[in-house]
Amino acid sequence: MRSPEPDGLPDVLPDELPSAPASPARMPTAPSVTVAICTHDRASDVRRCCEGLAPQVEDAGFELIIVDSGSGEEEARELRWLSRQFGARYVRSNEPGLALARNLACEAARAEWVAFLDDDAIPYPDWAKTLLARLESAPPEVAVVGGRTVPLWPAGVPAHHVTGRWMLLLSCVQIDGDGAVSDGFNIVGANMAVRRAAVAAAGGFPTATGRTGTALLSGEESFLFERLFELGMISIYHGSISVWHRIPEARLDRAWVARRAYWEGASQIAVAEALRRPVPWRLSRPKLVLSLPVLWALREISSNPDYLIRYNMVLGALIAQSQRWFRHLHVESPAGRVSESNRGEAIQPLMPARHAASRRRRAGSYRGPDALHDSRSGRR
Repeated sequence: MRSPEPDGLPDVLPDELPSAPASPARMPTAPSVTVAICTHDRASDVRRCCEGLAPQVEDAGFELIIVDSGSGEEEARELRWLSRQFGARYVRSNEPGLALARNLACEAARAEWVAFLDDDAIPYPDWAKTLLARLESAPPEVAVVGGRTVPLWPAGVPAHHVTGRWMLLLSCVQIDGDGAVSDGFNIVGANMAVRRAAVAAAGGFPTATGRTGTALLSGEESFLFERLFELGMISIYHGSISVWHRIPEARLDRAWVARRAYWEGASQIAVAEALRRPVPWRLSRPKLVLSLPVLWALREISSNPDYLIRYNMVLGALIAQSQRWFRHLHVESPAGRVSESNRGEAIQPLMPARHAASRRRRAGSYRGPDALHDSRSGRR
């Protein structure tokens, strides 16, 4: 099912746009839920998301925040315009980074619960109503409530080759029913609500992980689930809370999933370090070294993309440990905050030039553990 391109933005925006007011005029009382859309240079995606939210937010008593994560000048102007059109508050961070943007959203929110939607997500028509019912009935120990993310494939592009592993790397989860992350259910940040107090107790989303610019480092959600579990709180998945997740055509290519899998492996090492835990056996260097040639051979002889994904996850985890890049990050708290102004520079060593050259020589072969998927922590 494809969402029609919504109208709403004029062809030419005014030269000057004031920032959105500090407090929403439409909502005199505290909102039931704060919906936060964090974005970087993707105003057109935010528009589609807001079009899906608009019929639901006011009726449910939700407030809407658009968090601009260091977008360029033109995109920022458009995001401010969208904020006014949809009655949202506009929050700006001059420094890009998804974890930082989520922390800013939690600080700015007026409700007990903050519901995060990816900018390329489009909520089901009953999303707000279903979410509110689940949150109102959640016991105090529930700190995170996540839902289903259904892929919205590009028109005319086959996706039959996309496996379950690939779907997780696309942040798509289509499981029916309900269950806890500790029991094997996955929650992804594209459709996830968190208690603000619980996030604060966990130290916030770790800014040493999470997307920054074009780098695909992730893991801030996995870190949060693990920290909350240590604190006696739980994360629950409800399949009835559903959104569509728009999938660009480029993400159906083997080269993209190989790169994403590489960063997933590196991310899992970063999460272990941020949690101040020893690297588990499944991620230990001896096991990874033994797995690498086997997965390389399977990748070469099989058309199943899972071997490509597993190989690159092992490669990413192995290089992350070998280079010990995270030793150069200054950790200030259990949340793993970094002091460097440019986290992108800190993670570039994970992509050695020789691997990049090899990938260019073999299109789509930047390839490559089943064991690296930790269902308890909801890691993707």
